[in-house]
Amino acid sequence: MAEFDRTEKFVRIAEALDREFAARGMPLKPGEARNMLRSHLDRISEQLGIQRRSALKYIDEDTAANLARGTFRNVQEAQAHDDTLPPLPLDGPNVGLLISAFAVAARTAAMNKDPDNAADLCDTIMRIGMTLRDEAVPTASGALVQDALRKADLAVRSLRDGAWSLNARHPSPTTNVEIADQLRADLDAIDALSRREPR
Repeated sequence: MAEFDRTEKFVRIAEALDREFAARGMPLKPGEARNMLRSHLDRISEQLGIQRRSALKYIDEDTAANLARGTFRNVQEAQAHDDTLPPLPLDGPNVGLLISAFAVAARTAAMNKDPDNAADLCDTIMRIGMTLRDEAVPTASGALVQDALRKADLAVRSLRDGAWSLNARHPSPTTNVEIADQLRADLDAIDALSRREPR
């Protein structure tokens, strides 16, 4: 009988986990995906009181996506707590740039079944909108903007490498790359604004 971590299903899900992390700009070291998957199966088997091999039937490739998203989100949240950047003034052109770029990235994530990334970007847009309503001279937190830039960058990388598409039924690699290039330019412009010294 083959070891559970040499089965076709285990290997396939470990490979999917590698791909999911790489798509988020966090490539894993060789063998790390297998270790993460073994740990996940250990937790399932302990919770259910079953063998690890039996726990395999409770996971699939969506498990790989969920593990990668959860880890990515934790890393982003940890980085967001470092708010050493100056706030970004939200005047007309700046706020339009932020909202349009983050909305495109959020919609792209939602269309490609990454609801966590989409929800986080929508939360950023909502927080920017609340600031516009509540503050006489509205500004966005530098950490909030940098965190959203990292999350939106996932859409750029995934569109460019073909992992995501703007139209699942009729994917157009050329259109995907054009949108990725425009989004990259917008994100770079936001990054430059957020790092600019206040006057």
